[in-house]
Amino acid sequence: MGKWFFGCVVGYVLVVYAMMYANTAVLHLQESELGWEFDALAWSVAYAPLTVVALLAACAVPLRTWQAGLLMCGYFSVVLVALEVTFLIDIDAGFVVLLLEWLALAAAFFIVSTLIARKWLSK
Repeated sequence: MGKWFFGCVVGYVLVVYAMMYANTAVLHLQESELGWEFDALAWSVAYAPLTVVALLAACAVPLRTWQAGLLMCGYFSVVLVALEVTFLIDIDAGFVVLLLEWLALAAAFFIVSTLIARKWLSK
């Protein structure tokens, strides 16, 4: 599972950097005084705990490697959509809103993992 973890982390960072570059440098959605590089670093660090929780949720249930991989891809898609939506609406409420979003998504990840594992393992 170590290769999966490393691959997911590298993929996450690359995709977040690409999204922030597209948002700030190409589409000019929100101009940052510090540049798109800082935005990419800040957003990737801000959503890193949720990404780690997604990995843990996918690994917490006894699934085959390809099933855990599919689950991780789905979870990363959800994390990236949440990151993009939060970036686009530019939440000014700060850390409280992010914390509530993280908690809701983390709970959803573990619930979905449990339900999917029960379904796949019952076959």
